Amino acid sequence: MRASVEGLVAPDFQGKLVVLVQFRGLDAAPLVSLEETVGSDRLDREILVVFRRAANLVPVSIAGDVGDASVRLPVHFGMAALE
Repeated sequence: MRASVEGLVAPDFQGKLVVLVQFRGLDAAPLVSLEETVGSDRLDREILVVFRRAANLVPVSIAGDVGDASVRLPVHFGMAALE
């Protein structure tokens, strides 16, 4: 999955987006959306695909009933994020 995202950005691309993951009860599938985008529809869509797959692989049930909870995950692109 990482290769599909990396193929959409130029080596010198820099940007940030924020993925919002919302949990609603024990049995509901997590809701994944973008709270902030990088402005590229194609890249934004691919990021959503990657995070939705990941969110569905993590068994929330092992934590018990978390009720309504949200997690904001910033995603940074570019060398500036690594320095």
